[in-house]
Amino acid sequence: YTLQYIARTAAMTATRIWAFLFVFLFTTGSALAGGVERDMRCPNANILGAGLFNKVCWSCMFPVKLFGRTVFRGDTSAPDKSATKTICVCGGDLKKGIPPRIGITLGMWQPTRIVELVRRPYCFPAMGGAQMGGDMYNMGGETHTGYQQQATQGVSSKRMDLFNIHYYVFQLFALLELLDMPGCGPKAFASFDVMFLGEAFPNWYDDKLSFLVQPESVVFSNPIAKVALPIDCIAASTNEPIDKLHWAIGCWGSVYPFTGNVNVSAHTINNSSLVGVRAMALMARLQLMQRTMGNDAACEAQKMPILVKSQYKMQMMFPVPESKSLGSYANVPPPQTDPNQPPEDNTNGGTQVPVVDPKSLPNINKHCCHNIGETDLKWGSWRSRPATGEDQVYLLWQWVDCCLGASF
Repeated sequence: YTLQYIARTAAMTATRIWAFLFVFLFTTGSALAGGVERDMRCPNANILGAGLFNKVCWSCMFPVKLFGRTVFRGDTSAPDKSATKTICVCGGDLKKGIPPRIGITLGMWQPTRIVELVRRPYCFPAMGGAQMGGDMYNMGGETHTGYQQQATQGVSSKRMDLFNIHYYVFQLFALLELLDMPGCGPKAFASFDVMFLGEAFPNWYDDKLSFLVQPESVVFSNPIAKVALPIDCIAASTNEPIDKLHWAIGCWGSVYPFTGNVNVSAHTINNSSLVGVRAMALMARLQLMQRTMGNDAACEAQKMPILVKSQYKMQMMFPVPESKSLGSYANVPPPQTDPNQPPEDNTNGGTQVPVVDPKSLPNINKHCCHNIGETDLKWGSWRSRPATGEDQVYLLWQWVDCCLGASF
């Protein structure tokens, strides 16, 4: 607990410092040498702007529960552990003459976070493809570039892949001023902000150093514990992940260690999704995430030292968005009318991932968001693209239970 407290304190301090530096350099990049610049090797995910509408799977917000019962159904379902109470009573102290807040329960999926996995450090596709310059490297941050690396362990060696992680607060309902209901959303954060930079944490790149944050990895990083992976894989792909198997991320792999290092495989989407969940588990361990699901969370969010997988759904926003919106097809170039003319280049000279019509892709899922650990064969193994399309941006949908009422 002492090591975890030290790690949590250091992580929160480093996050504030690096978030400040990021905002400072982003706003003054034109005046600072080596500040934020536009690098064609860092793709633009085109999220801010029209992407707020046409790259979001709006049907993921359903179903909606009211009075503990489903009133608006959807393609997905509410978590099994969501609030079931009809009436909620929050706070108050009758002995001190403070009346409680009495109301009704409301539960729904809300877009709350963005998880960004990039190969090039300090590359921010969600921020318009901003690239922090060389001065940031001199400040002590990590400079690891992704792609394949050779890791030697004794006489054996294995090929490893690496993802840098960026985690954003993305209160989309607040950003668009939709469903403005006080008390019905994750609190204490701005509508859009940088919350976590993997480059600021050396433990994100070192499996041994990460042991300080999650010493229990010794228990769960073994062949016996990995028997739970196929069990959770089936559950996540058919209903919802099993929260009791917290070390198993379904078809994607094991949550341990909390690093960006994964074994090289042909399933790039699978690997990036796994690393994204590892970052979520790390922040949960550092008490930077809260449980907003359940009867006891309707009045006030609860601590969540171990990630509750069923509280979240993921949706790819880049390079090929999971979206049913017609706006997703608006940027697809029209067919060439003159057969003698070469096709239009929409890759900016080969430095940007090409625009892809989502309607041309398989649609095995009925919905356009997926469970944590759900097999990528159903939703995304075909969504990776060479070069700049190897960076992925995911939107997190979080189930939020709250209490709608008034104090007397």
